[in-house]
Amino acid sequence: MTAWVVERLPSLRGGSRLLGGQTVALLAAVILGAMALAAIFAPLFAPYDPNQGNLIEALAGPSGSHLLGTDGSGRDILSRLIYGARPSLGGPAVVVVISTLVGGSLGLLGGFLGGFLDGALGRLWDLMLAFPSLLLAIVIVATFGRGLVPAVLAISVTYIPLMARVVRGLVVSERHKQYIAACRLQGFGTFRLVFLHLLPNISGPLIAQLTLNFGYALLDLVALSFIGLGVRPPTADWGSMLADGKSTILTTANPVIWPSIAIILAVICVNLVGQALSDRIQRSL
Repeated sequence: MTAWVVERLPSLRGGSRLLGGQTVALLAAVILGAMALAAIFAPLFAPYDPNQGNLIEALAGPSGSHLLGTDGSGRDILSRLIYGARPSLGGPAVVVVISTLVGGSLGLLGGFLGGFLDGALGRLWDLMLAFPSLLLAIVIVATFGRGLVPAVLAISVTYIPLMARVVRGLVVSERHKQYIAACRLQGFGTFRLVFLHLLPNISGPLIAQLTLNFGYALLDLVALSFIGLGVRPPTADWGSMLADGKSTILTTANPVIWPSIAIILAVICVNLVGQALSDRIQRSL
């Protein structure tokens, strides 16, 4: 074990430098990496079929055969937790990608060009933000049907105006600075000016916002699954595990505790890593 750690010290130090030397952020990155690997290779790590139940062992506590116990249907909680990490972590990641590509691009366009386009987009964002995001997502999912894909698309739609507003504000604060004027005087094209000079200068706060969005999206998708508008049974995700465990919480809180811990860990770790990366980028500019 000592030899294994010594062999990997250079790579660990490199990760620590990337995260600004923050040990807590490095630990958070390791936990996130472990969650992601467990989700990707779920069949290798899960000891049981996540949907296979045994009513004789229902609500069993942690034991040698079931490390985290079983739920009300006798299904292994650890297996469902591992398989549930796929939609629970993959869904928010897709939300962040879609909302950033669409909302970020429109915010960048409006903030950099200004004028009528910026005003029209601003009024559109005002209209969309007038509705509570989770309520709007519930309406969209209820209209187009339940399931992971409609839930992810619905949450993505609600995050587009938020991302556009954030990016626009960052761009507007940068476009009047001296380095932008200097780039224009040197004859730089819009593409080079935006992607090689402006975007790197707003990448720090942008990364911090992306990590916040990931955490919020995870909680929103968990909420949709909890009320039955997320993944379809018997597919496991952390929100549906909470919904399944609520009926037995007076008997035992075991089926609810573990998905709750997983959600809290994921949100905290993503924010710690994002903040560390953001600080690192800001110091290097």
